[in-house]
Amino acid sequence: MRQLFHLSFRQTQGFVKDLFEWLDLPLTVTSYSQLQRRSGKLQVDLMPTGVQESTPVAIVIDSTDLKVKAEGDGVARAVEGAPARQRGTWQWLKLSLVSEPQSLQILAYNLTDNAVDDAQSGLELLGQLPLGVASCATDGAYDKKKFRSPLPAS
Repeated sequence: MRQLFHLSFRQTQGFVKDLFEWLDLPLTVTSYSQLQRRSGKLQVDLMPTGVQESTPVAIVIDSTDLKVKAEGDGVARAVEGAPARQRGTWQWLKLSLVSEPQSLQILAYNLTDNAVDDAQSGLELLGQLPLGVASCATDGAYDKKKFRSPLPAS
């Protein structure tokens, strides 16, 4: 989780704790200090198994919107008289993913503001790929010249 979402150790502890509560799992979460000690020995390989770096792969790119509650000092001051549960504002974020359709493994991801164009986000995702692209399947939101130009002709 920490690697995937680029979280600090304390954020990872809180995220997993909230996830366990949300899933109604009666599990305890390792403290952030213990996570930090153990992470020094942990080797993480995000390369999909069975995929060679020199072999171009077929990919699928899509995105989804996430509604999140943003809280902060400015928001709390703006609604000072409001109950704590009403403080904060909702905002939309866009999670874009690149997946390999055979193994269903995620090869790259991007979390951006909702105002970012899908084609622009797709270009950034292509830049994250350690592999060559044999073919790319997307929806119409990515159907722009700036996105298609670096892809192989199909």
